Amino acid sequence: MAKSESTKYRLAEAMKTCMKTTSVDDITIRQIVEVCGVTRQTFYRNFLDKYDLVNWIYQQLLHATTRRIGIDLTWEQAVRSKLEIMKNNAEFFSEIFSVTHSEGLLNTEAELVFDYYQDNLMRLVGKKLNELETYSLKIYCYGATRMTAEWICSGATMPIEMIIVANKVALPPFAQKIFLA
Repeated sequence: MAKSESTKYRLAEAMKTCMKTTSVDDITIRQIVEVCGVTRQTFYRNFLDKYDLVNWIYQQLLHATTRRIGIDLTWEQAVRSKLEIMKNNAEFFSEIFSVTHSEGLLNTEAELVFDYYQDNLMRLVGKKLNELETYSLKIYCYGATRMTAEWICSGATMPIEMIIVANKVALPPFAQKIFLA
């Protein structure tokens, strides 16, 4: 792992440590760098702000799950893995979903997920999505991510299997043919 990647992971762990006692909105860059043992300059070389760091943490989750659809994971395996990771880290995800302003994960998650789904579909079918497919996929991603946030914030009591079935049904038909074949 490159030094810059290692630093990003260390900053992510420091952020998670800070979140055990302080809400995301109240955490300062100073707290994060003190816990991590790096300078503010090092933080800002890697991230724009603490919300950029939180979004990067979430992107690592997507990279480890959703991005791998059709490579070494089926759609169902990727969704299950993502939900299990989120449930096992429910306190962290509940906190980051509670940030409601424009830089919070709740407002950026759907576009991140959409980008990964679109990339997977383009890779698997070898062509760009048309306008209707793009719009349908965005509806799915926005709905699925919002419902996942609601599930986490309400205690993650609904069984993961039920969420997977609901997501299968909600996938646009063209995506079902590709991901669930």
